[in-house]
Amino acid sequence: MAVLLPLVENAAVAGGVGLVVSGAMGLIAFAVAVLIRIRGLAAFGVRRAKPRHFVVAAVLGFAAYVLGTIVAVIYMP
Repeated sequence: MAVLLPLVENAAVAGGVGLVVSGAMGLIAFAVAVLIRIRGLAAFGVRRAKPRHFVVAAVLGFAAYVLGTIVAVIYMP
């Protein structure tokens, strides 16, 4: 990542690239840890989610999107 970021001239794009790369690195590290470990995902604290939790997450995510859009429209120059 440190090699690619100097090639990006726009600071906002460089920040986005850094965000995506750091998130991807965390997911890759977790996947490698799961693959190396003989036990299941429960050893990492991963459990099944109830359908109700998915619904709540979707509603909260949609509400955050709508609020973010409203704030962006209000503060647009």
